[in-house]
Amino acid sequence: MSKDKWTLQQLFDGKVLLKGLAEAFDSFKNMAKDYFENSDKRDALLEMMRILADKIMLDDDHKLRSVVDDILTLIRLIKAYFKKEYRDISTTDIVLILGGLIYVITPLDFIPDIGPVGFIDDLAIINMLVRQLSAQIAQFRKWEIEQGEIIDIEILEN
Repeated sequence: MSKDKWTLQQLFDGKVLLKGLAEAFDSFKNMAKDYFENSDKRDALLEMMRILADKIMLDDDHKLRSVVDDILTLIRLIKAYFKKEYRDISTTDIVLILGGLIYVITPLDFIPDIGPVGFIDDLAIINMLVRQLSAQIAQFRKWEIEQGEIIDIEILEN
């Protein structure tokens, strides 16, 4: 099935989008295993995601604040995991998060990132990750509060 033959209605009805996202995301999960083992690649990915979060906040007048908050939480969770500060999450879930972040940062994904429509699939991936890992994310946020530190974007820059 060729992407250029799909109408927006077909994409939004969910069937094509969900099937295509699932197929595309599988390849990014496989790439994530390399990022899991390679700290340079992982650090570069997290920095690109932080820059993207900054750009979203500047461009969207805070309309996507909850998405940015979720992205920043995922970045902090990954960093805390690899610093061995927070380990209350499975390796499988860390690889899943890395796969999602790789998907979002890659311009040539299920819907190429050209114009506003091109980011629908990226938002869907972040939403899927947050929904699938909602308990782990809530637990991580609770852990952050218990540490007595509210970590924000300035701290991520180090």
